[in-house]
Amino acid sequence: MRIDPEDLRKQYRALSDGELEAIDRDDLVEVAQRVFDEEVARRRSLRTADNEEDEAGGDAAGTAYVPAIMEGDGEPRPEWLDDASCACSFVVRHGAPENSGVPDACAALAAAGIPCYVAVRPAQDGGSGAEEYSLMVPGALNLHATSVLDRDVFNPQAEEDWRTHFGELSDEQLRALDPEVFCAGLLDRAARLRNAYEEEIARRGLKARGPRAGR
Repeated sequence: MRIDPEDLRKQYRALSDGELEAIDRDDLVEVAQRVFDEEVARRRSLRTADNEEDEAGGDAAGTAYVPAIMEGDGEPRPEWLDDASCACSFVVRHGAPENSGVPDACAALAAAGIPCYVAVRPAQDGGSGAEEYSLMVPGALNLHATSVLDRDVFNPQAEEDWRTHFGELSDEQLRALDPEVFCAGLLDRAARLRNAYEEEIARRGLKARGPRAGR
C-alpha cells in the first residue's frame, strides 16, 4: 500500500504538540519518518521565532516568523514591493487557494523569516475564472526564497513523483538509468550558482559565508 506524504502532513499538522511527541518515530516507515521530522522541525522553528520575538520585544535578531500578506486583505502595501521578485506562482481555479500550493509555500517562507506579498491577477492560462497567485519577495532575498521553496515544498513533491516513476519501470529500465547522468544537470546548476557567488565575493574582497569561507 502506497503512503501519501501529503495525507501524512495533514494528519501530523492536525495533532497537538503532546500527541505528536507521543509518536514513536522508530515505529514509522521511512516516508512517515521524513514527514514526521519535517513537522517536528517546523514546530520547533515556529516556537524559536515566537520566543525570540518575546525576548526582543517583537524585533528578533535572528530568523523570525513573518506571515505573508495577501493582496486585498486590508494590510498595508510593503515598502519593498516596488523592487520585489516573484519567487513562485500558482494558478488557482474556482477561487480556492487553500486547495493549491499557496498555503504551504507561504508557510515555508514565513518560517524562514522571508517577507511575502501574494499578488492576485487573472491567469493567462487555466480557463475562465482562473487566477494567478504570485508570491512576491524582496528582490535581494529571491535566491533564498526560491531555495527554501525548493527544499520545503517542491522537492518533496518531485521526490514522490520520481518514486512513482521509478516504481513503474521494469527491472531492465531501472538498471539502465545512471544517477551520475540524470542528476548531472541539477548538480551542475548548483555548482555554477555557488561559483558565481564566490567569484563576486572575491571580486569585491569580501569574506564569504558558510563552511567554504576559509578556502
